[in-house]
Amino acid sequence: MKVLQKNGEMAEMSFEEQEGRKAFWHTSAHVLAQAVKHLYPDTKCAIGPAIENGFYYDFELIEGLIHRNEKSVTLHGPMRARYFMQDDAHIFMREEQVMEEIQGVMKLIDEVYQRFGFAYEIELSTRPEKSIGADEEWALATKALEEVVKGMNKPYAINEGDGAFYGPKLDFHLKDSIGKTWQCGTIQLDFQFQVFRNEKKCV
Repeated sequence: MKVLQKNGEMAEMSFEEQEGRKAFWHTSAHVLAQAVKHLYPDTKCAIGPAIENGFYYDFELIEGLIHRNEKSVTLHGPMRARYFMQDDAHIFMREEQVMEEIQGVMKLIDEVYQRFGFAYEIELSTRPEKSIGADEEWALATKALEEVVKGMNKPYAINEGDGAFYGPKLDFHLKDSIGKTWQCGTIQLDFQFQVFRNEKKCV
């Protein structure tokens, strides 16, 4: 491939050469930025350097941004910010996949929190008074969450009646530098999705 050098001349390089890889990744970063701007025109682009084994690009996406307009005296580091980006994932799976999928999400949460040095506690929140679904489904969902936590040797506490109306959940409470806890990540096991879409009511 041809690489434009700082002196304005073109040089023939291969991807096996360090300078060739750097030029390829740098160009790829610009292509990525143009693609993101095409899909999301309001995106703000920051930097997109080539690094040791690839490249990255920093973006500020307006879409999905939650602005809470907190008063300055109530801000508390990353736990209570002026605004933040909220990302939810919905995993559709068969009943026999529940244990494996929940375990995978728990490992992801654990890895992220550990990378940032966050200590955390887990609560298993069970069926609230107002809810939908059969007792058997709730028992199955609650047992699945409990078995996953036990299987990963994680301590947990039962939070009676604080689950979502459609299913039990695992709540992850982070502890900040002054010992205060904040409920952050959550894994909710929903066996009622299709029922709720059809009936739109609680029982």
